[in-house]
Amino acid sequence: MSREILLPRARELIAPDIDLVKPTMLEFLRATSTAIDGEREQSVWSRGSFFHPIQDTTLVDREFLSVLSVEERNKMVTMIQACFVKDLDWYFIGLPAQERDIREVLQTVYDAGISFSWEDDLDRVEKLDRVFKELNTAVLLPWVHNNS
Repeated sequence: MSREILLPRARELIAPDIDLVKPTMLEFLRATSTAIDGEREQSVWSRGSFFHPIQDTTLVDREFLSVLSVEERNKMVTMIQACFVKDLDWYFIGLPAQERDIREVLQTVYDAGISFSWEDDLDRVEKLDRVFKELNTAVLLPWVHNNS
């Protein structure tokens, strides 16, 4: 599929009230401790580093989460969503300014991923994961390979 088809699908996942939700959601998720806090800053940025947030959306796997209590599941999903935010925050810092098309793709995914609480809507996280992987195949990986 093409970027022209996939980006609107990603935009459909963005909550209509994102402008109201975004500041609070970002503040909360950036303050949430994750297992890899401190490690991101020591990593070397590369074009392919966007793979980390894709792993985050994939980690919200229903079978894995189904063995946890609701409280454990919610804590785990919140931590994974915090990783998603912190991973993309870190990626955006290193992304060259001239890469506007890639920034638009990743910003759309980012906005979709922060416009709702993942623990409240696992179906939407699955949709986000699916479209992120499709964008990876159609847009992101070709950009990485063509610029390496």
